Amino acid sequence: MNYLKPDLHIEQPMGVAPAFDDTLTLSVLASKEPKGKVLDVGTGTGYIAIYLAKLGFDVDGTDINKSAISTARRNAEKNNVKCKFFVSDLFSEIKNKYNLIVFNPPLNDEKSNTSFDILKSLVRKYRILTKISKPIGLYFFKKHRISILTKFLSSVDKYMAKNGKVLLLLNKSEVSWCKDLIPTIFKTERLTSPIRQDDHIVLRLSFKK
Repeated sequence: MNYLKPDLHIEQPMGVAPAFDDTLTLSVLASKEPKGKVLDVGTGTGYIAIYLAKLGFDVDGTDINKSAISTARRNAEKNNVKCKFFVSDLFSEIKNKYNLIVFNPPLNDEKSNTSFDILKSLVRKYRILTKISKPIGLYFFKKHRISILTKFLSSVDKYMAKNGKVLLLLNKSEVSWCKDLIPTIFKTERLTSPIRQDDHIVLRLSFKK
């Protein structure tokens, strides 16, 4: 499989957060980690989970959006991979520990918002609209981003294996304030996107020795 042009067949219906350059960024960087049990939080279409499953990872995918879970299951079947997809509000239904947890936090409120996902689906059909709308969205939804990231970061350690890692995708403008939310138990590394047109940063979190 070509890492930057994977041969995946992904259905992206209106109302489910679509895959874009940031999705591929997180997929590629996650694929560089040692193979093990992975949790894809906010899986959307299931793209990241399916990408990793194709490479031999054991992947669970969760989303608060029931339509997203149905879509992800169909996409896994289309791509002939086995992933476990189920509805969960972040870690509300998680029982296991994982070697790797990946999260591309939603722009909108952490509560399911199908109308907003439909709008994102429309905008992301046109790269220029995405470039224009993203800074505006980050400004207006910063409070929601802080809320969901705080909730995620305050609980994620409970679901990490002893040598587990977290890959958290952020816009470059968010890195400075997001670092203040990261618990002191973590060591933080900054990874740059391998995708030329993507301007995101991925923070890799691991337990301090």
